Amino acid sequence: LLISLSALPLTLLFLMLSRLEQREASLERKQDELQAIQELGLEVSAQLDPDRLAEAVTRIVADDLEATGAFLGVLSDSRCEIEIAAVFDPRPRPLGTPTRVRRELLDDAFFSRGEPLIVVGEKVRTARDLSAFRPEGMLAHPLAILGRPEGVIVAYHDAARAPFSEDDARRLSGLCAFIEVALNNARLYEDLREMQAQLLQNEKLSSLGELVSGVAHELNNPLATVMGSSELLEQQNLPEELKRLVRMIRREANRAARIVRNLLTFSRRQKPRASWNDVHEIMDEVAELRRGECRRKRIELRVEAGRDVPPLLLDPDQIHQVLVNLVNNAIHAIEETGRPGTIVLRSRRRGQRVMISVVDDGPGIPEEIMPRIFNPFFTTKKVGKGTGLGLSICYGIVQEHGGAFRVRSAPGQGASFVIELPVPQQGPARPESGTDGDESVAKQMIDGGGRRVLVVDDEDGVRTLIADALRLWGFRVRTACSGEAALECLAEEDFELVISDLRMPGIDGMGLHDRARAAGVDAPFVFSTGDAVSGDVRSFLERTGAPVLVKPFTLLSMRDAIEQVLAAEPVAK
Repeated sequence: LLISLSALPLTLLFLMLSRLEQREASLERKQDELQAIQELGLEVSAQLDPDRLAEAVTRIVADDLEATGAFLGVLSDSRCEIEIAAVFDPRPRPLGTPTRVRRELLDDAFFSRGEPLIVVGEKVRTARDLSAFRPEGMLAHPLAILGRPEGVIVAYHDAARAPFSEDDARRLSGLCAFIEVALNNARLYEDLREMQAQLLQNEKLSSLGELVSGVAHELNNPLATVMGSSELLEQQNLPEELKRLVRMIRREANRAARIVRNLLTFSRRQKPRASWNDVHEIMDEVAELRRGECRRKRIELRVEAGRDVPPLLLDPDQIHQVLVNLVNNAIHAIEETGRPGTIVLRSRRRGQRVMISVVDDGPGIPEEIMPRIFNPFFTTKKVGKGTGLGLSICYGIVQEHGGAFRVRSAPGQGASFVIELPVPQQGPARPESGTDGDESVAKQMIDGGGRRVLVVDDEDGVRTLIADALRLWGFRVRTACSGEAALECLAEEDFELVISDLRMPGIDGMGLHDRARAAGVDAPFVFSTGDAVSGDVRSFLERTGAPVLVKPFTLLSMRDAIEQVLAAEPVAK
């Protein structure tokens, strides 16, 4: 008994020493945890590059858990696979590192629970996609990225290490709290950089649009002169060979004018303005604008206009923008195949809807990205090739028109984008249609009857052309090269018609009109301009009700405008 009592303090001492060792080991483990978390925090807090961050995370997790290796992955668009973002494993892998693995061991419940999962034994060894890592055990933890369970961190070990424990799972959970914050910061920073790049790209496009618009406006005046002069020449008694050359000049000038109009349509920024339009004319304009590039890239671009397609109430500039964007996408898709291709712009009527399709025989759209193609900033094009905004903007435009936007595609079988636009219950009294000046010049004559006309334009060529045509039609003409000179003419003489440019240095056409009216001049005005779509011009034309000739205009359209004002306001001689 005495011996037992004497041995008791030694037993207590051993127990106390054992407890102290356990507590010391526990403190060491917690210290290691804190050190790992501190290391993780220091390394990833200033790391905003997603690739470098993923590499740092996998290395720190593998070191802290004394694992053989670790990888970081995100769910694919189809959510059937895990796309591997980074792997840390110092061992050589004969089979290489897989870029994606099937998530056969990680079901939906794993991601929804948000808790770690330990997998050991035959189950992990027989996972075919993990064979390159040669795992004997696996510890996985889901990661919430921007509030959604889309990521996973996986640590694995070989036969040289004991299986992962609940303590390891707890340690990984502590690390994941910091990993999620770092990944979210990196994703937000990446989104911010993308938005900044988009804004920069939009600024570039805006500057380019202003440049294109300025160049197009400068081309309008010489084009108007060439077109009108060729029309006047056709009215002369010329040999047939010369007439053929004049007709060719006129035809090519009209073609150049259409290209200029398309450039202006594509570059201008304005509020939606619905009017009655022939969709086939818009389709032809788009084809004319893109046909040159298609020809260079061995792509056939054709238009198939359906029957019984009525005029629609729409904004022609916006629908033009939609079709140009879709054709551009089709060109890029076919170009990536490295072979010739075909793009078809097609229209047809189905009940009270008009279907406009852009169909290509490119590589098609992968099934997994189909649900995302209308998302802003989503693009499959290489950096610098696309903004990711085109389809989302097109979708919004079609929605604003009361229509629908659908896409049909299969990998390797091309893509078909279909725009459905409603047919209004009541159509226009008379279909609105333009003209490219191909009507017979014999029908362009008008009896001027000696009426006095003042022609005002700061461009010598345009001013001379209009004056020559009016004199040929029997008008008496006086010209002025500025708004100031025109006011002097109006003070000296009575005129029965004023044809004036809208945009001039000094007193422009709008100022000339208002000053003339204030001075008691009641002669009707016909205006010409290359900028009939800007806000101030639209408001002015709506206020005055005066006809406008959009440069480059034809003599036929000038004749129609003159007949319109003279019929509305007969003037006594």
